[in-house]
Amino acid sequence: MTISPLMIGFFVNQVLCELDFIVNFFDNLIKLTDSKGEAIKSAYKRASENKADDLITNNYLFLDISKKEFMERPDKGFGVYIDSINGFKEFEIEGTGIKNQYNGTIAEINLKFQ
Repeated sequence: MTISPLMIGFFVNQVLCELDFIVNFFDNLIKLTDSKGEAIKSAYKRASENKADDLITNNYLFLDISKKEFMERPDKGFGVYIDSINGFKEFEIEGTGIKNQYNGTIAEINLKFQ
């Protein structure tokens, strides 16, 4: 059985922004405790308190800007080509500094096979 190839395109900052939002949301929702009932700090909380570069770089929650403002920053597109026979390829979409409007959902990049 052959599955049709698929191309997915997205803007990097918008995907990072949604990921930052959901990780922060769930980390604040779930309270970890040890066997004695004492609170345990999650890896996210520890990284947040230590201002770990890999967490705070390009993270709107630490840049003190709104989600909308971050989503509408100039961005670059990124695509993934998925093929059941050849696997997948990643590629950058031509053009940088693309400005998007944020209305509650991430922007979609329509990609076509050439």
